[in-house]
Amino acid sequence: MAFDEEQFETIYKRCFPQALGLAMSLLYDREEARDVAQQVFASLWETRVPVLNPDAFVYRAVRNACYNRIEQQTNRERIRKLYQVEFDPPDSPDQRLEELPTALAKLTERERQVIHTVFDGQRSYKEAASHLNLSVASINKHIVNALKTLRTHFNTTKP
Repeated sequence: MAFDEEQFETIYKRCFPQALGLAMSLLYDREEARDVAQQVFASLWETRVPVLNPDAFVYRAVRNACYNRIEQQTNRERIRKLYQVEFDPPDSPDQRLEELPTALAKLTERERQVIHTVFDGQRSYKEAASHLNLSVASINKHIVNALKTLRTHFNTTKP
């Protein structure tokens, strides 16, 4: 059964805490776990897959996404050991702060609005959705995309 925004929000509110807990128990990293859980909900919303048991679907999708992340990490470690890849030390926080405006410029205008409303305005997703006249699912989708863009930027650029 496909669902409308209200049904999706209900599923999100009911399943997200458990999905996040499951991801945390598998990845041991709160940020990665949150990303995985949000990506599952974003793809569920975007694909509009007919689902008979959304709770089971979400938990299985989170588990599979975590296993995929673990496998990717394992592959990266194997490549590092095989080719003895050395990486530069992480940038200082000051260098990252200087680069923040450049990174934020890579976001869409809507993503910047959502990020500003949620993080700078310290609003919940629901409050941000109401303020920006969007659905909670859209807020989640914009945050997932923005964080992915920012993470890519900071992982691939050196000041």
